[in-house]
Amino acid sequence: MRYWIESFGGQTQSNYDEIFIENQDQRISFTNLGARINRWQTLSGHAFILSHKDADEVFHWQDLYAGATVGRVAGRISQASLICQGDQLRLTANEGPNHLHGGGHSFDLATWDYQVEATKDRVQIDFFLEDAAGNQGYPGKLEVTVRHSFDSDNRWTVEYLAKSDQATIFNPTNHVYFNLMGDYELPIDAAEIQLFASHYVPTDEANLPQGSLATVQGTVFDLNQAKLFSEIFASEDPQIKRIQGLDHAFLLKDSGDQACVTVTDDRAGYQLEAWTDCDCLVVYSLNQVAGDQYLDGQRVTPHAAFTLEAQQLPDAGQLNRLQDIFLAKDQPFYRKTVYQIQQS
Repeated sequence: MRYWIESFGGQTQSNYDEIFIENQDQRISFTNLGARINRWQTLSGHAFILSHKDADEVFHWQDLYAGATVGRVAGRISQASLICQGDQLRLTANEGPNHLHGGGHSFDLATWDYQVEATKDRVQIDFFLEDAAGNQGYPGKLEVTVRHSFDSDNRWTVEYLAKSDQATIFNPTNHVYFNLMGDYELPIDAAEIQLFASHYVPTDEANLPQGSLATVQGTVFDLNQAKLFSEIFASEDPQIKRIQGLDHAFLLKDSGDQACVTVTDDRAGYQLEAWTDCDCLVVYSLNQVAGDQYLDGQRVTPHAAFTLEAQQLPDAGQLNRLQDIFLAKDQPFYRKTVYQIQQS
């Protein structure tokens, strides 16, 4: 395996790098702008994810969070406020009155330090960030490492390591968008998803959790048996109709050594599998696209891609699951998720 580094600077940004990794089959890249994955493709150029041409494009379409490390807390927090250990935390409101994906300028747009380690079968990039106490309203200085690695078996592994000097909350994820066809104008309708989950989180008009979990049994959200995305999109379920697709958190079952989620697109001939030690997976099917959006020269249309965001449940305080994202002073934090794309 080999790696190399190129400039990721656009017309106005020049302090960002893109680190490319290549094995015998596939090529993947990451950038220190947001500790994000930016490309994943075959050596012949068949792309598997939405990518950015350069840093300028990231800033222009920053609301997509494409490929970004999201934090400190992924998802929405209602009214940008919650009670933690008896204290009210008031966070930055950056989506109306609510807090989204860590605030207005957080992990996804930060410049991360990094170092690369390479062996014959694996290349690892450690991205480092010191997030100041009070940034976006979060207590505690948080020291974070996001470790991206890629190996000779086409496995992309992302690991999160962190420690805070005060009690705080922490629930990071990666916001990569997958499209196994490699064409952003082709909807994901014909792809098939199987996800081992017992419950999902219904949402309200603001896409905030309604306050409780619901069983997937007997609903369109039961993906324990594989479903086409087109079948999900055609559902009369109000949760699907309101947003014209998926933007929901699923509480995972214990799937043992089996992947917790598998997406297969027979048109492309590729299959994506994922494993995680997180409790939850958020599936978002890019339901709306604002205006004409072009990423890396390709036009992006609704349902052009899907996310598999491994994390703890969003808006955990409203779901009485705040303990799942609470991080005590000096307590080491560790989470791991693995994605693998192979021919189906």
